[in-house]
Amino acid sequence: AIDDIFKFKKNNIIDDTIDLTGRGYQVFANSTCPWIFGLGHQKSGTSAIVDALGVVANVSARIDIPPMWNRKNLSNIQLLSILHSKYGIIQKEGHGIQYAYEIAQVCPLTRFYVVQRDLLQTVRSVADRLDLKEGGENVNKDNCSNPEVFRRLPNGWKPLFEPYKNDTSCFIRLAKHYVAYYDQIAKFEETIPFHVPHIEYEDFNQNATSSILQLCHSFDYYLNCDKKAVLPFKQGQGRGKNRGKNLTILWSPSLLNKLNYIKQQ
Repeated sequence: AIDDIFKFKKNNIIDDTIDLTGRGYQVFANSTCPWIFGLGHQKSGTSAIVDALGVVANVSARIDIPPMWNRKNLSNIQLLSILHSKYGIIQKEGHGIQYAYEIAQVCPLTRFYVVQRDLLQTVRSVADRLDLKEGGENVNKDNCSNPEVFRRLPNGWKPLFEPYKNDTSCFIRLAKHYVAYYDQIAKFEETIPFHVPHIEYEDFNQNATSSILQLCHSFDYYLNCDKKAVLPFKQGQGRGKNRGKNLTILWSPSLLNKLNYIKQQ
């Protein structure tokens, strides 16, 4: 059955006409799925953490899964192909939350973890990545209702802004997406029969080795954690240009108050 599946494999997507049922399906799923899958909002430190987790466990780690960025309604067979463990024993994808329930079904042995970062710093980091600036006198710089501003956003990032069309500010849309994202994760965790460990990016930033080993030991049944492993000096995708800046200087009091209000809800 597995040989038949690979005969139909093309461009990392398996043909949907193949009938994967019964024992053949289970053997294929359990033998080719990633062991560990990471979730976390975009720019919350997920890349740095999956990279470090791969190092301490001495297994391959996959930082991004581009087919999940723009595709919708991926079939189970397509997910199995996209998630094949040959791309990484540990994998992570922020957009993976929209497929989390399906991943848990087609990969029943895969375990999950969640990366979380402070809401304000996550919004700041996404804004740095997309070169979004608070409007000030030129409100169009931060007006996601403006077609020109929205058009300039990369397609893979637009889903972070699209659901909140009643809010003109890109920053407010990002904050609301952050809250909704972790609400989705909380609901997902209620549906699966095993514990999902969380790691705070701030903890990782202060003591990378200690926090990543703690995460690694959450999966002792799957991973052998090397406490002597040397983590990569350069972690993740680099530092945002405004990282470390005082947000009271970077943003207006009005915007900061609105973001803090969303954060505290």
